[in-house]
Amino acid sequence: MIPDMIEMVAKVKIEALTHELVDYLLGQIDNQPKEPQWTFKLYRAIGNVKQAVKIAVNIAQQEQELGNYKYAHDVLLDTFKDIRQSANRIPFDLNQRLMLIHSFTLAKRLVKMNDHLGAARMLIRVATNISQFPQNNVNILTSCVAECTKANLKQAAFNWACILVRPENRE
Repeated sequence: MIPDMIEMVAKVKIEALTHELVDYLLGQIDNQPKEPQWTFKLYRAIGNVKQAVKIAVNIAQQEQELGNYKYAHDVLLDTFKDIRQSANRIPFDLNQRLMLIHSFTLAKRLVKMNDHLGAARMLIRVATNISQFPQNNVNILTSCVAECTKANLKQAAFNWACILVRPENRE
């Protein structure tokens, strides 16, 4: 039902109807907010890039906090592709978040391929922004130390090992 409403509002391009649908999706009409993905899809459909990016980044942040990195990556990548196709400038926040979650995804693949230097560099980037990966911070730091050691990045391995042994990272 909601996808049909979004499609219809995007086709007719009546501003009042758009505002009413946004109010409905935000829960201002029935006091039951809908999933943010619907508001995101509406803004993408009507071409409001700025709002779509803002919502996409919020959705990705929420999903990252829950540990759903694949879904967060997909949302950010789809938004990135849409903006690039429309020849608009990629916002810094979107670019930064996509780079981090993409680095996390690539690091896992590089570890499987035994590319320790590449994996270490990706994990260093992710570990530098470890607060964006709260569900896996200890695992990421541990992997970072291991891959830096295997890649012979001794100073980086030592620095991340010092962070790893802090009391807040001991479980």
